[in-house]
Amino acid sequence: TGADLPVVVSNIRTIEQSNNVFIGRALAEKAFPEDAAWLGESQGFAIREKDGDLYVFGGAGAGALFGCYDLLERATDIIWPCREEGFDRIFTPTKDLVVRKTNYREKPTIARRTFMHDHDIRDFYHFLRNRAYSASLDCPLKRVGLEMDGSECHNTLRYLPWSKYGKTHPEFYAERDGKRLEQRGGFDGNACWSSMLGAEEYAKNFVKERIDGGLPCFQYGIGAEDNNLVCQCKACQEPIKLPGGRILRLEDDEELFRSTKFLLWISHIAETIDRIRPGTQIETIAYMYANRPPAITLPKNVAVQYAPISKNMKEDYFGKSNRKAKLYLDQWAERCKELSFFEYWGDGSAFPRPISKILAVDIPYMAAHKTTCVHCEWTQRKDSPFVSAMEFWVTCRLLWNAERPLEEYREEYLRKAYRGAADDMRVFYDNLREAWYKDSSPSYYYDNAVGLTGYYFLGDEKLGFTCFNALSNAYAKADHPVSKALIGKIKEIMERNLAQARKTFVKGGSSSIPKVAGDSIRAIEGAEWGQALVLRADKELPSMFKMVKELTVPVEVRVAHDGRNLYVKYHAGWNPAVFNEKAAKEKSMWSNEHWELFLQTSRSDPAVPYYMLGVDPMGRKETLAGTNPMENPPKWTAEVRRTGDEWDAVCVFPFAEFNITKDFAPRLHFMHHAQKSVEKCEWASWKSFGVHNVSAFTECTLAD
Repeated sequence: TGADLPVVVSNIRTIEQSNNVFIGRALAEKAFPEDAAWLGESQGFAIREKDGDLYVFGGAGAGALFGCYDLLERATDIIWPCREEGFDRIFTPTKDLVVRKTNYREKPTIARRTFMHDHDIRDFYHFLRNRAYSASLDCPLKRVGLEMDGSECHNTLRYLPWSKYGKTHPEFYAERDGKRLEQRGGFDGNACWSSMLGAEEYAKNFVKERIDGGLPCFQYGIGAEDNNLVCQCKACQEPIKLPGGRILRLEDDEELFRSTKFLLWISHIAETIDRIRPGTQIETIAYMYANRPPAITLPKNVAVQYAPISKNMKEDYFGKSNRKAKLYLDQWAERCKELSFFEYWGDGSAFPRPISKILAVDIPYMAAHKTTCVHCEWTQRKDSPFVSAMEFWVTCRLLWNAERPLEEYREEYLRKAYRGAADDMRVFYDNLREAWYKDSSPSYYYDNAVGLTGYYFLGDEKLGFTCFNALSNAYAKADHPVSKALIGKIKEIMERNLAQARKTFVKGGSSSIPKVAGDSIRAIEGAEWGQALVLRADKELPSMFKMVKELTVPVEVRVAHDGRNLYVKYHAGWNPAVFNEKAAKEKSMWSNEHWELFLQTSRSDPAVPYYMLGVDPMGRKETLAGTNPMENPPKWTAEVRRTGDEWDAVCVFPFAEFNITKDFAPRLHFMHHAQKSVEKCEWASWKSFGVHNVSAFTECTLAD
């Protein structure tokens, strides 16, 4: 701050002058025993004044540190907005530190608040200044009185290596299409969850390598791999006999069956570890096949970290699009003595998503459900630390104190970070926030910054002018050098994204859907298909994800309408040997050969942000609202024809069922999944840009 505060290293009993600042619990707990008892082992703090002296102390060691930062924020105009050097602190130097508020105490709403995603020591200190910290074991947690949290996930094969057991115990690993294959973990495979001997070997290796041979932690993470390539062996598909005699079958409820099967395996690991090292606490992640609460009670030494990866960030847990995420939250809270979260709030933060409005509702709800910890992915690289600096700062405050009104946090940030430019930066962020929540298109962890810049600021030219004009005005009015540099960086990033968006964004009318007459359009060989809009593999349906340079599977889509129905005809090559009916029935439709149509018919109804409509060679259909099942899905038909190495489908989508009108032309996107072999697939996508990303959808007109 610039204030000269001498640090005296001495016995407290020898200090005679007044106006001292005593930092630490050991110097305060005798004078303030009620505060010490109230703080306990929390990360909270108390600031008290007595006999002309000031005391700053906490529960855990970090509490005193958080108290010091709070004291400085209240006594000066300092703010720590960004992790990047040169942008990390904004304040006015002062020779005197005037403490304006004393005699108060605070404890965090969420007991542990950690951020993840390749964070280093610079991030660690940035997080601390904002009442949070990094969960990385490489960071000096103990130095500031924090417990080491061994939270890991995607590691169910890390301590069961193929190199050690592959030849002698192949049954430890997932069987895929009749073969036990090498499983590497992460995105590539799983263990066999029926092998309890494998679970015991895992537990022994985990104790030796992670517990005895690693950093001591109060919880050790053992979590689901990052894929759905589950074991298909006979034992992994046999019915599960539950406590009380109930039988759970795969065909009755696959999602519940997979979750229960996996967590029975995890439970055996946890129980084995507890026998070897009694009292060891395990934390597992409720993710992928383990996202749904199982039909069993977990051992007492297992904590759960719920990962709502499919949650729509445009709505809170009470929104219609998040019914499933809320149901699982409620059910997990019933099954756990305490609940943790693995969140994705910061994964899309290269665009300034105004998510704090949602978190102001979600965090108190999470806290009411025994939530003790939030681990959150929030990248601090490239553009995110600048454009989403306010959202990160406010999120940290909401995790610390969710009772203070959201707008007070935003106002404090705008005033301290932008000074004389605060009003113009408020125009930028407030107008974007209003437009964001008016639009029902969902927001997920994989949001694309360039696509969203085009979607909002080019799709609405008035909004674009208002927001970018506000950035220019703010930069001109900035009266603090760091504020000006921060605004300049935000302006530079947003203008660069806008320039890139202009190269790919097409506003409306990009494709016209022809109108046809006659019923033959309902047949695969109908004559009217010759009049339809045609999307071919060599032009409009290129390879997705750059998996291959050129598509090897022939694909084509045709689209038409008759004023009452939208007609889509799919054509694709396929390998029927890979897609046999028995194997297909055992798999999710989404993980095998199929076509997908993304259909958005409203931009103002958050209950139906868009439809995800799938069909496969067996004629199976799926209808989702975004990524969520629907209670009363709209009705549509699909006629499928399979021949040697090709298959076709004609789908009819009634306008009345999908609310398609001339007032709002449909926005469309297509994707094809070709299953070429057991382990290889090929994806084709219209415009080859994204799947659930609404900025990739193409606006269409209905021709007369």
